[in-house]
Amino acid sequence: MLLGAGRQTSKQESCSHESWKSGVCADCGAELGFYDELPDKYFAPCVHSGELVDIKYETPFYYSSNRKPVNQRTAQVYIPYGYDPETKYDVMILMPGNIWERHVWLNYADNKDHPGIKGRDIIDNLHYYGDIAPTIFVAIGSWDGGYVDRWAFQLASEIKYVLLPMICAKYSTYAEEATPEGIEAARDHFGVGGCSNGGVYAYDIGLNYDKELFGNVMVLSPKLLPIDALNEVSRGDNTYEVHMLYIGAGNREGNTKESKEEYDQLLEACPWLEEGRNTFYNTVTGVHNWQTWRTQLVNAMKVLF
Repeated sequence: MLLGAGRQTSKQESCSHESWKSGVCADCGAELGFYDELPDKYFAPCVHSGELVDIKYETPFYYSSNRKPVNQRTAQVYIPYGYDPETKYDVMILMPGNIWERHVWLNYADNKDHPGIKGRDIIDNLHYYGDIAPTIFVAIGSWDGGYVDRWAFQLASEIKYVLLPMICAKYSTYAEEATPEGIEAARDHFGVGGCSNGGVYAYDIGLNYDKELFGNVMVLSPKLLPIDALNEVSRGDNTYEVHMLYIGAGNREGNTKESKEEYDQLLEACPWLEEGRNTFYNTVTGVHNWQTWRTQLVNAMKVLF
């Protein structure tokens, strides 16, 4: 949330906070503050509930020289309440960690203090309170085992050539054409994020393989920073400079130290990453679980897009 709620000027209340400088909005001067724990309002059943839709798609195995085998995949799409085809929507791709299915980001309850509350409920409330712009969330599944580069390439390819064009053809987004080129032209309105090993994939997809598609990258509780992603940003080419990179973790989990080290590596290696402008690192009270990641999702969505 923005600090000083209730004491903001009318300009700050109406500002979309598109640009940050040293943690302060460059347009209106509002200060940025992240939640350590989410307030109760986000866990209340929302009268304006979005819709969840499962969308099936077929994708080649892009990492293989034999493209004939077809991989059957399903994505879960969150469509905001009151969806209007005349409104342009941001698009956020979400990836889980190992073995997890597509539904866990949006339709999985895992908070003992708020039983039954799912990620979709929190996103409903983000929209209801006007905390985020109209956003379509697309959750996809992952694979068993640790990070593997061929799976990063596979995910990046199916997102680029199959999934995102399908989403843009079906729903109203900022892409004027439902093609990789149309998405690239509107990349500040597209984001990719993940938690745990999904966060590692988000590094490689958002900063490397699909860097031309995503102006916003969210990495939560990553174990490692893929060398290809680090090498790519180290080149210093700002053609695909991110609008926002958000890295976060719980303060009591196994990957807390690693995530901060990766953040520091990226800042040191990449001349166009600037802390407080287009790059933030944040920890919240928590361990390696969905309570931590949903708190971090709310924080990240305050500055993405």
